[in-house]
Amino acid sequence: MPIYNYICKDCELSYYVQHGFDDPPPKCPECESKNVKKNVKTLKKKDNIVLAPGSVVDKFIRDSKEDLRSQRDSLKGREK
Repeated sequence: MPIYNYICKDCELSYYVQHGFDDPPPKCPECESKNVKKNVKTLKKKDNIVLAPGSVVDKFIRDSKEDLRSQRDSLKGREK
């Protein structure tokens, strides 16, 4: 399933959600408004993005951070 970027027209939050092509737009995770629009743009390094909790990308990022912490901690243990 594709990942879509939405912008809430009420609180201006930009967030990403994974859902089917024909699914209706999801509510804003911040203010729960249904007044959202799909945003089509190229991501830049400086963009502040908020991922919907539980999204595939959100899970990937969390898992990656945990893996990096684990690797760092194991390297610290070897130095002693």
